[in-house]
Amino acid sequence: MQGLVRALPDGAVLPAGPVELAGMGGVGEPELAALLAMPVPDAYLVAFTELYDVLFPGADLPAGWIGRLALENGRRRDLAAATR
Repeated sequence: MQGLVRALPDGAVLPAGPVELAGMGGVGEPELAALLAMPVPDAYLVAFTELYDVLFPGADLPAGWIGRLALENGRRRDLAAATR
């Protein structure tokens, strides 16, 4: 699961690793609160962009699937934030 993300200019979100988190100033109270509020299925969807190829090597997926999933994850995050 992955709950801490970095948002790209087009709205897509990808998992944030230690270097990205440090570059964003670390993890503070707002990030921890968002992490605790994130539904488990959403955390799995964010991680899917990095894990699918490891879990299912050689899988036949359409070109650009990572970008499309990252954009959808960004839309889901924006929608969740708007309904809080």
